[in-house]
Amino acid sequence: LISLIPESISLSNSLIIPKEYTFQVKKGSQVDLINGSFILSYSPIKLLGTKDEPILITSSDNTGEGLLVVNVDSKSVVNNVLFEKQNTISKLGLNVTGSITFFNSDVDINNCVFSSLFAEDGLNIVSSKFSINNSTFKKIQSDAIDIDFSNGNINNMKFLEIGNDALDFSGSDINARNLEINIVGDKGISIGEKSTVNIKKASINSSLIGIAVKDDSKLVGKDINVSNSTVGIAGYNKKDWFSGGNINLLNTNAIKNIDDFLNESGSIMRINNLPINPNINNFYK
Repeated sequence: LISLIPESISLSNSLIIPKEYTFQVKKGSQVDLINGSFILSYSPIKLLGTKDEPILITSSDNTGEGLLVVNVDSKSVVNNVLFEKQNTISKLGLNVTGSITFFNSDVDINNCVFSSLFAEDGLNIVSSKFSINNSTFKKIQSDAIDIDFSNGNINNMKFLEIGNDALDFSGSDINARNLEINIVGDKGISIGEKSTVNIKKASINSSLIGIAVKDDSKLVGKDINVSNSTVGIAGYNKKDWFSGGNINLLNTNAIKNIDDFLNESGSIMRINNLPINPNINNFYK
């Protein structure tokens, strides 16, 4: 076991955790990543904050390069943590896009807040099994959550002031429930590259595209509301080596959007048991 002593610490040099340990941060701890430092772990992490004593991982000089967990055999646990003011690792030849990244490393994330993250992805999960519950993303510069080639559950989530996509899925199998998405620069939910997604209850307000389903991906859902967006729900083809999307939604409302439903030829869209015939060409262009 490796744990922080003292429990509040400023790191001006990066911390690298080797294999065959567990890296633990106790409730109430504060970690300040300065001078471009980061935490890289080849062992599972246990960030064990509580509701009354959360963990803070911040960067007082706005240079922190976040957290990367890579190639870990056992599951990491992240409870009651506030992540803020982090970019992404720019050293050691590492090619990551997330402020917080789990690569080939299973993780459960609960009751966390991700705020003011500057990387291409606030949270990036790649080739892992995961769950994310009861958490909030706000003031994220680009994508809030990017899931690549992973399987997992996302429940009871809030997204506010997201620069690009709130949720971006590629090559993944996802179950999601109770999503609240408000003010996003691009897509509320982006589903691509042969992803399969099931959503129960989502509210999306003020986006460029509320839900985009593309490139051999499938979305099944119910209790969906998309409002005040340029496009409510879209099915289309982006990458030439894939075909369109498949969308089947029940109890779904699109309100005060410029276009509620745009469906490209080659995609299938059913809204409230009614087919939406192709009504646009070359949507991505």
